[in-house]
This record gives sequence, C-alpha cells and structure tokens, in this order.
Amino acid sequence: MPWTIPDHQASAEEAIARGVISGRLDHLADVPEPLQGTQHQARVSALSILNELGGFSAVVQTPWFSGLWSPIEPPVEPPVTPPSEGWPDPFMSYPTSDPIVLNGESNVTISNLSFEDVQRPYKPIMLQNCDNITIERIDTRGCTMGLVFALNCTNITIRYCRAENIGYEFHGQTLNDGWINENDCNFYQFDKVDGFHCHDLKGRYGNTEDVFSHYMSKNGVVERLHFEGAIADDQPTTDGRPSTMWTSDSGTGIILGDEGGENVRVSDCTMVNAGQVLFQGMGRNQGFDRCIGYGEGGTSQPWNVGTSTWGSNCGGLYVTNTRIWYVNNHAWWGCMVPDTTGSVFGDSTLDVEDLRVVL
Repeated sequence: MPWTIPDHQASAEEAIARGVISGRLDHLADVPEPLQGTQHQARVSALSILNELGGFSAVVQTPWFSGLWSPIEPPVEPPVTPPSEGWPDPFMSYPTSDPIVLNGESNVTISNLSFEDVQRPYKPIMLQNCDNITIERIDTRGCTMGLVFALNCTNITIRYCRAENIGYEFHGQTLNDGWINENDCNFYQFDKVDGFHCHDLKGRYGNTEDVFSHYMSKNGVVERLHFEGAIADDQPTTDGRPSTMWTSDSGTGIILGDEGGENVRVSDCTMVNAGQVLFQGMGRNQGFDRCIGYGEGGTSQPWNVGTSTWGSNCGGLYVTNTRIWYVNNHAWWGCMVPDTTGSVFGDSTLDVEDLRVVL
C-alpha cells in the first residue's frame, strides 16, 4: 500500500537526524530515477520540516532522538511489491521475439517477451544513448547475452526477468582467449549507465564473464537478484539441453565500480557458484547488504573468493549483514577493508540446496 504522510515524515526525520539530508535545494532537484520514487519523496518532506524548524543551520545542532539506525543501514524506504507477484507466468511462455535495438530513445517499456538462442553479435536487447527505459517480464534461454547490453544510458529499470544457459555456445571454452568479447556473456552489461534500478531477477547456468556487470556505472539500486552457476552439465534445465558450466576463468557474480563508478546499493541478493568472485566491490560509496554467497568448490572451476574489494581510488565500501560460504576463500580485501558489520565470512550453516534457482 502507498506511503502515508506520517511515513514520509518518519523517514525524513530519520534522514535529518543521521545527517544524510543537507537541506540544499540543489541536492533535491537532481535526484535520478529510480531514487525519485523512494528517497526523493523523503527528501522533499525533509526540506519542508527543515524550513518549519528554521532551516538547516538551526537543526544540525539539535540533539534528536535516541535509538536511531546505525550508519551502515539504509534509510527507511516504502514497502516493495512481494517478489511472488511479479512471476505470474511459466518460464519461456511469453511470445518469442527477434532482437530489439533502441538508440537514442526515451520512455519505452519492453515487456512480456521471450528470446531463445540469440547469439553474438546480436543481443536480446541492445540500448544505446537511451533514457527512461523499462525492461520487465522477459525470459531468455541459450542466448550469448543473457538479457541486455546498455551503453551510455540513463534511468534504466529491469525487473522480473529470467535467464537460463547464458553463453550456451561457449560451453567448455575460456572467454579471455583473445577472440571472444567477454562482455557479450553477461546477464546484463551496463557500460556508463547513470541511474538504474534492477530488482527481482533470477537465472541459472552460463559461461559468463560478470553475471551482473556495472562498468563505469553509477547511482543505482540492485535488489533481489538470484543466480546459480552450473558445476556440471547434467543439472536440470527447462528444455533438456545440457547445463552450461562456468569455465571462463574470469568474472564475478555482481561487480561494482569496474573502471569507475559510485553510489550503487546492492541488497538481498544470492549468488551461487557464479564466477571467480561472487561479490566484488570497487569504486566509492557502494556495496552489499543482506546478501548470501555460496561457492561449492572441489571442481575444475578456478573459483577464488566469496567477496572482495579491489582496484584503485576506492572509498566508502561495505559488505554488511552478509553471509558467505566459499570453499577456497571466503573474503579478501585488496584496495581497502570495507565495513563488514553484521557479516559472517565462513558461514558453514548455509545449505546450497536451499539456495538453488528454480525458474
């Protein structure tokens, strides 16, 4: 149900007390999607309260209430649609579509379609120089690119999409052998995307590079992503074909800050056997909260670590309230030690059978 006025006021007061609202009008005016629907409304309420109390300078010196959230927790946000409400149809039951290419277009929704065996150089969906594009209820199977390649775009929403056997034609091959474009083999590839909300996506199997890739991309929210890589080619599939194993020697489940990027919040995501690193943080002011990672190990795949930080010019990274079980190495910190409040690295209570993806 929608937020009420007291909900907005409570969120605004929390934001003011935690110091995340500056009260400057220019900070309120340029909030990109998808944050407008959640944090933007709280900021508008916060500004109103600030003005009533005499402005920002009068408020910041006031001791507010006790019992505030700790700094690592996100601001209050409105309730989201339960994931079960976004999966009404059987996998691959939507009409089959040819590849879709959009260049320089705005305010477009792509929905209720299936793509099968779309192979490089084609992608199911290709976006370039686009703004305010929504992709929802899309299923793909056996495609090189699992779903979408977005280049130089703003305000992208992806929700309730599923994929199986990404990069099927490259089963058993490495992706970094000099002739395959690694970035073709992702669930989604963001390249210089500013403003995005990706939520309720799930998939299984693939010879992927980065499954969910955010290259030079910023200002995003990523929620409830669930992906399982295959450790054998006889795992169950929806069409009876072999399950595509990850043998690429490269890549990550979810990567942030690749070659630059900032302000991306990832929460409530589960990665199983998804690349050499399940969760990798780079860049600034971003990270993972309430995520689960599991790597079975004991196979020929060169899995490395459950979660890591790496790169240069890093700052403000966090891996909080997250549970990791990874046979080879649970966590490794390169560029900086992140905030790890509430996390357990080496959680042997996790059961991989509870984390399998069902399409």
